[in-house]
Amino acid sequence: MATTLTTEHSYTGNGSTTNYSVTFAYLKEADVKVTLDHVATTAFTFANATTIQFTTAPANGVKIRIFRDTDVDAARFVFASGSALKAGELNENLDQLLYADQERASTDNIADEAVTTAKLRDGAVTSAKLANNTVIATTINNGAVTTDKLAADAVNGSKIADDSIDSEHYVDGSIDTAHIGDTQVTTAKIADDAVTADKLADTAVTAGSYTAADITVDAQGRVTAASNGVISTAEIANDAVTTAKIANSAVTTDKIADGTIVNADINASAAIDGSKLDVELDDLSNVSAPSPSVNELLKWNGTNWVPGSVSGAGTVTSVATGTGLTGGTITAGGTISVATGGIDTAQLADDAVDATKLADTAVTAGSYTAADITVDAQGRITAASNGQVSTSEIASNAVTSGKLAADAVTTAKIADDAVTAAKLADTSVTAGSYGSSTSVPSITVDAQGRITAASGNTISTDVVSDTTPQLGGDLDVQANEINTSTTNGNIKLNPNGTGVVEVKGAGGNDGVLQLNCSANSHGVKIKSPPHSAAASYTLTLPDNDGNADQVLKTDGSGALSWVDQGGGGATGGGTDTVFQENKLTVSTNYTIGTNIGGSASVGTGASCVGPITVASGVTLTVPANARLVVL
Repeated sequence: MATTLTTEHSYTGNGSTTNYSVTFAYLKEADVKVTLDHVATTAFTFANATTIQFTTAPANGVKIRIFRDTDVDAARFVFASGSALKAGELNENLDQLLYADQERASTDNIADEAVTTAKLRDGAVTSAKLANNTVIATTINNGAVTTDKLAADAVNGSKIADDSIDSEHYVDGSIDTAHIGDTQVTTAKIADDAVTADKLADTAVTAGSYTAADITVDAQGRVTAASNGVISTAEIANDAVTTAKIANSAVTTDKIADGTIVNADINASAAIDGSKLDVELDDLSNVSAPSPSVNELLKWNGTNWVPGSVSGAGTVTSVATGTGLTGGTITAGGTISVATGGIDTAQLADDAVDATKLADTAVTAGSYTAADITVDAQGRITAASNGQVSTSEIASNAVTSGKLAADAVTTAKIADDAVTAAKLADTSVTAGSYGSSTSVPSITVDAQGRITAASGNTISTDVVSDTTPQLGGDLDVQANEINTSTTNGNIKLNPNGTGVVEVKGAGGNDGVLQLNCSANSHGVKIKSPPHSAAASYTLTLPDNDGNADQVLKTDGSGALSWVDQGGGGATGGGTDTVFQENKLTVSTNYTIGTNIGGSASVGTGASCVGPITVASGVTLTVPANARLVVL
């Protein structure tokens, strides 16, 4: 006897699988029930005892429930008095009771509202237990719908409230150049140090190297003009030029101001010979008899310096030097040099250090766009490279409406479905419905395809009530007739001004006007000349219906008149037909007729008053059964 407590199993269709397992025991196949999205179905068979097979695979996402509903209307086996008891039959009867008891715990056997919140185990209500469209807005806790719960592409423009997307909703790097309109990146939106050299646009400055450059800088700090220059005194700060900045032998006599070098400036070991001294003995104090002879020296006598001959021999081994000077042993000659670092800012005259005195840096000469630069402690550019303003340099909310140029946002810049109704400015049209079974809408559309005005026009049940009906285009009657319901009513075609009523040809056919009989079974057609004739003319009918046996005659300009068949009477003849007039020149090809009266066999006679002249190139033909008499 089966003891499993499983009475059902659920699956989700995928659109292709037809076979699903039956995971519980049952007494007969009729006890196995199936629902698709909670609707019972019998469109399945048993592939075997543990598998059902759907006639058509359930669609993707369809909830499949396979469950047992044991029939308890009657016992499986009824035992009469004295009948044999079989174990299998007894077991089936017991299974019937067991299965029915297990199934009492199913939904069908639970009273409405019997399952309270306290009766539900935590986590017991899964998605499979929720019916479609069961969870509504009030059922969802605030903040419960996380990103992981949203399907890909589930949030479109219609689901986003106006002005609801803030900076925290953008993934770093998600806004690239294509999403930013012209002039939308303001100073406030650019992070410190974000604008590198390659982000800056070219200026008008000529690329190249400049010595002691004079530059022009715009409000954005960019060099817009540059030229070679010199560093003047005003550009050098006091004490800025140290000894280390002065090249050896750079300080010449004309660079040293008069009275600048004092005794303290001369190194004690400096070898200064007489040629370097520009003094007269009279300029020295305590010097008497200032007229020394050759090879005499000044000698101190205890009171004064007096000339005297040199006695003995010796060598000046060193000269004491002052600040910034250095010297060596001086014998017959020697040098005094500026020591390394001996000239500092105080020793430099204003404008003394020009471009030629500045050592090159490692920067490559040239022009740079949105330059990334490196500056040393002296303010010199030591490295430079091109840069650009990347997405990361643009702060959130930097691109505002005021920064967008007119017409900068094109169709390509707008994401699909991004422009919702809330984003469209109102037009002058009144919101509402237009058009019904009794009215037609009249609308005005602008160049952007928007309806700017709309109104309803009542459809008249009697077109005759409109004395001036108008058609804006061609009238296509689709093989139907144009009739008048008025007894003996007329249908009028009224062209405007010099307009005409046209019967057009189409499809290679010439225009034809057909006049039908009363039964519409026969008709007479008036047909236009063919297209190949390239002829257009006007025939004007006479202003009366003529007399019996008269025919229409043209005057050569399209004006028709009634005349007798033999020709017209002479001028002044009135109604008399005594005189017959004819022209004397045959100007067009002419053949005497042979079919007068409808028979070509009776012969035809023609006459005229001559002499007759046949024009050059014109042929006059008299058939064999015809006669021409010229009087």
